[in-house]
Amino acid sequence: MDAGRKAYRIARTTDVARWKAKGGALLVEAATKQGSPNCATMQGLLLEIDDAVAETLATCERVLTVAHDRDPRLIDPPEDEDDVYVIRSGSNPALRETMDAIWAKGNRIAKVDELSKQLQQLAEDDLGVAAVHQLWETISDY
Repeated sequence: MDAGRKAYRIARTTDVARWKAKGGALLVEAATKQGSPNCATMQGLLLEIDDAVAETLATCERVLTVAHDRDPRLIDPPEDEDDVYVIRSGSNPALRETMDAIWAKGNRIAKVDELSKQLQQLAEDDLGVAAVHQLWETISDY
């Protein structure tokens, strides 16, 4: 996969992670209003999700910085409002390896997914499956 496509995929993946964090916040808010016995645990999971999202976004910035430092001409600005910069590594295997190493070290998307599932399960236990699915549908509408 070329770096341009990878940059696009990384940006899309981090957007999904941010939405999961927002969804988690809504679940915690609903659980708090309902007096959930798992509220403290859910709040802790939400903090971990927020940290994982922040670390992943910082990793994306590091990848962009490395590409910019090597050659700013390798970075194409966003074509529309999606704010996705495309990095072209071309035939520069050293740059590609460096970007891959940074991403491998700081990618916490899998952690966001894991924590989101735990948070959703606790919310389903406390609020009911139907209520949680309704909240997720609300998030999807935005």
